[in-house]
Amino acid sequence: MLDPSDDTLPALTLLAVLLVGFNGLWMLRRLVRLHPERVYRSASIVAASLAHPPYLLVVLVLTLALVAGRRELSWERLEHGRRIRVLVLVASFPVVWSLVTAEYNPYFDQAYHADRVLLLVVYALVWVHPGFAFLLAVLVFTVEGQFLKPFGHLSTTNNKLPKQVLVLFSSFLFFELRHVSPLDRLLKRVGLGDLYGLETDDERVFLWALVALVGASYFSASVSKLVIR
Repeated sequence: MLDPSDDTLPALTLLAVLLVGFNGLWMLRRLVRLHPERVYRSASIVAASLAHPPYLLVVLVLTLALVAGRRELSWERLEHGRRIRVLVLVASFPVVWSLVTAEYNPYFDQAYHADRVLLLVVYALVWVHPGFAFLLAVLVFTVEGQFLKPFGHLSTTNNKLPKQVLVLFSSFLFFELRHVSPLDRLLKRVGLGDLYGLETDDERVFLWALVALVGASYFSASVSKLVIR
């Protein structure tokens, strides 16, 4: 049995919260599925998406939360900020590049030039502040939604893991908001001060969560190959 005074319990708790948050943010993809086809017939998918209340509300609320904690979430304040910044940028580059250099979409008769430029700009801004990683994940989900129609699904075998890294890091950022004073006081009032006052190396736990994510991505395929007769 784990001793609450041991560092293992806070680390495992944070790891569990990160993975739960990851699954919650991964559901943002479903917002894209609610878009009607006319969104993709617009010159900018992102601009047309903002006209839909569910999409706008979720993205706006989560973005404002990150804006409120922008000082506490800077790369300089993260203990392993420089290394994590490089990791996030390198991991997300393949999926960003694939969308920026995608072929002209003949089905919707659009090239989405504005969205391509926006992807590049936000990707570059991740170097400035980690909060832009969440916006980058949202943009990736939004722009790749063009491939949902007419096929009705996305083939993400090649770029699923890079997107998962972005979402996991976004989950980590939202959990780090517990260090923002107003939120910290609110959590204490509702009795969650102990959970969100965990004393642990958050950045190191994030890296362990990343290892778990990568391992899980290949576990199923590895087992399938082992059982081939």
